[in-house]
Amino acid sequence: MSTEDESDPKGGHEMPIEKRWLTARETSEYLHLSLKGVYKACSSRKIPSAKISGLGLRIDKRTLDLLLERLAIQPEELRKSVR
Repeated sequence: MSTEDESDPKGGHEMPIEKRWLTARETSEYLHLSLKGVYKACSSRKIPSAKISGLGLRIDKRTLDLLLERLAIQPEELRKSVR
């Protein structure tokens, strides 16, 4: 039995840090949706997003995941609804 805490960075086990804010391109890859589809879904407010001066469009991954869970839709279904 190990006495090291697995989340302790000094113990040699690094916890992966999840990126919270996604770019439009990262969202496109995450949802398997075209980049144009991401912009269209954001502009029609199907995907909540924020325009940040100097950075562009950003999508909160946590909010996106919660939305998909709440709507009980898979990324493939979102892709069909944006077309």
